[in-house]
Amino acid sequence: MSGDEEMVEAEEEAEPVEAILDENGLVKIFDERKTEIYNKGYYGYFEKDVLNLTPLEALLLLERGKIKVTDTSKNAVDFKQLVNFYLKKDRKIWTKYIVYRDLRSRGYTVGLGYEGDMDFRVYERGAVPNEEAAKYLIYVIEEGIPLALIDLEKIISIGASSRKKTALAVVDRQGEPTYYFVSEVEL
Repeated sequence: MSGDEEMVEAEEEAEPVEAILDENGLVKIFDERKTEIYNKGYYGYFEKDVLNLTPLEALLLLERGKIKVTDTSKNAVDFKQLVNFYLKKDRKIWTKYIVYRDLRSRGYTVGLGYEGDMDFRVYERGAVPNEEAAKYLIYVIEEGIPLALIDLEKIISIGASSRKKTALAVVDRQGEPTYYFVSEVEL
């Protein structure tokens, strides 16, 4: 086995980092490996000496076995329980998660979009958030759920005013996302 193979194997066997789900739905990491979690994929944001994960980041890291989550009473929280917890707060969380996981698996760094208007800001592969601008804005919809033209116009307008490529991520009934770039056309 080469040195690179041993290092990859050691990473896969690493003990998951402990995280705590607070009453507000924030997953917090106090463990000293929090910086490692952040640096490996720009997950979360620091508040004082704590790494806070968004719901989508927490779900992805839990599914990948990078973290293990407990509630404030020290009860283990598995992936399904965490999804159900977040569904109470955001009915679109599962659809957003499918798109988030897909984008991350393609090597993109993904940040939250503009509250209520866009779901994600997507950075070019290898880009460092807060040092470089996002290249894409993504709005997530489910197949079969209508999107009003006024909402589509708003999405296109936001993308144009921020000078980013804008895409609709349509998640089909099989849970597969398809991306459609949208732009304004004047006749």
